[in-house]
Amino acid sequence: MSDTKSIKENFNNRNFDPVLFWSTLIIISSILIWGSMNLESFEKVLGSMHGWVTVQFRWFFMYLFTAILVFMYYIAFSKYGSLKLGKPEDKPEYSTFSWIAMLFSVGVGAGYAYWTIGEPLLHWQNTPYLAESGSQAAQSVGMAIGIFHWGFHSWGIFALVGMAIAFPAYRYGMPLNISTSLYGLLGDKWINSKWLKVVEIVTISSTILGISTIIGLGIQSTKAAFKHLMGIELSNWTLYIFILVLTICFIASAVSGIKKGIKHLSTLSVFIGFAWLLFILFSGPTALLLNGMCQATGTYFQNIIYMSFFTDYPNNGAWLGWWTVFYYMFWAAFAPFSGGFIARISRGRTLKEFVLGVTVIPTFVSIIWFSVIGGAGQWAEINNLAPMVESIKTDFGESIYLLMLVFDGGYAFSWLVFLSVFIFIVTTADSASFFASMQMSRGAEEPSAPIRYLQGLLMGGMAVVMTLAGGLSTYQMMAVLAGLPISLLMLFMMASLFKLIKREYAKEQVDKRAAQIEEHKTLILQTLQAEMASKAN
Repeated sequence: MSDTKSIKENFNNRNFDPVLFWSTLIIISSILIWGSMNLESFEKVLGSMHGWVTVQFRWFFMYLFTAILVFMYYIAFSKYGSLKLGKPEDKPEYSTFSWIAMLFSVGVGAGYAYWTIGEPLLHWQNTPYLAESGSQAAQSVGMAIGIFHWGFHSWGIFALVGMAIAFPAYRYGMPLNISTSLYGLLGDKWINSKWLKVVEIVTISSTILGISTIIGLGIQSTKAAFKHLMGIELSNWTLYIFILVLTICFIASAVSGIKKGIKHLSTLSVFIGFAWLLFILFSGPTALLLNGMCQATGTYFQNIIYMSFFTDYPNNGAWLGWWTVFYYMFWAAFAPFSGGFIARISRGRTLKEFVLGVTVIPTFVSIIWFSVIGGAGQWAEINNLAPMVESIKTDFGESIYLLMLVFDGGYAFSWLVFLSVFIFIVTTADSASFFASMQMSRGAEEPSAPIRYLQGLLMGGMAVVMTLAGGLSTYQMMAVLAGLPISLLMLFMMASLFKLIKREYAKEQVDKRAAQIEEHKTLILQTLQAEMASKAN
């Protein structure tokens, strides 16, 4: 290993990386200008690239992301699981609750209001496998598909990137850069590698494009909230003003730092989210929803292997392209910022604790969320209480507000949904701008405020362009293309991480044996001294 002091000095000689800064700015600005000036061309090219990627490489994505999950659990339950993200004596910086709350804010965002009702409804009516569309059996399958998309596989992606960055960063005093994840493969060549500069440029650009997607989806939900709560149809110009307000909020949160803005907003969003979840559970058919949860859990675990390798053979995989592959690429586009942010808040945790915390708890929360919210949506549709299926065909964002109005007191709780969506968007976007700023600032744990301002403005601008370009389908296509280069990078991350873990484990074993020998010598010496003292007496 190279001298960690020289590594730090190499990265601390400037406040930011000018090549990374200007390259990313030019790429994102070019896309912004293109999308603003020629929407038709923008959508056409986006659609063609999306179709080619999802048709030709869906087999690769199904193998890759399942392999990532298996790899992470191997590390957790092997002899390497006791290693720490940091020095052996390091302790966690945040409490377990705060840590988990920040995991949720960075990983799910507004999706728990947007997708948890829409997916179970849509996959129930248009079931790709395991049941006949629209049947009773398809109800639990619809929920299980949603859980699959938000469960172990997605969080396994975050866990890989987070660990690949955090392990070398905290072991060797290296920057929290995405390029740090490849240190195990490159060694000393890592410092001046031009290829790594390209990796960082692509990664930050993909992160900005991917986060713009979640901001855009949150805007769709917000538009529906104004319509159902206040009877106001937001025009495009009104939406742009709202995006501006939102952008100011998440920039302010990012600038305030993790321990102030991001931590407190994340905790608040979790409490608010569970408040309206429990309202639906106990205001609706509680026993029915709990039974549905139990069955959806069984459907998910019973069929997780089948769903992990389903490629829609011998068909063209159109459903996969808009759903499972979209989600994999969506999470991949998220992974650099999600993993980087998770790395930032996870110092001192063992590899086993890290993997289980990042994958198991969020998956079981996903089970609860998709079963309760999605199950309530199916119940409302079956009993003709609200046109749930019709609503998701026209606007995914409307469905949660239609469902809330089914219950007594639902109007008041709809405001909680709106508030949680807003906070989730802010916490997701501020975490992303914080991560991108860390990369621009050579991995600094507290990047400068001006850099954070710029990242926030770029994300807000891309959200405007994609909203102009057509909404949901455009967000999905952009997510697939943004995630493609990151998914390829993950192959090298696994190899690099495993090499470092093996090396550090061997080193710790040598240190432990040396400590045991010294302890044994000390014990023998003390015994001899005691015997000599006894004889002298």
